[in-house]
Amino acid sequence: MKAVRKLSDKVIAKKMLDQQRALEAGKLSYKMSDQILDELEQEVAAGNLKLDDAIDLGNGQVGRLVDRFAEKNKVGYGGACRRFEVKVSRADDIAKKL
Repeated sequence: MKAVRKLSDKVIAKKMLDQQRALEAGKLSYKMSDQILDELEQEVAAGNLKLDDAIDLGNGQVGRLVDRFAEKNKVGYGGACRRFEVKVSRADDIAKKL
């Protein structure tokens, strides 16, 4: 068996700090995502956006705001989940289904 090279304490400390920074950046990204979903939900409530409407994203993709609970009262996720989510698909995939 080949010996594993031991990292120095300095390298390990840097990796730990990098991991913590990445974790914090991820938390911020999720918070921003939640804020955007809240705004989209407000558009639905105001009647400016309908669930499942195809929105051209301008890059060959189509986005839809979908209700995960549309046909059920429970969804199978291990933790908390939002009722609404944005689904993105390629516009040409949508056209094939029509």
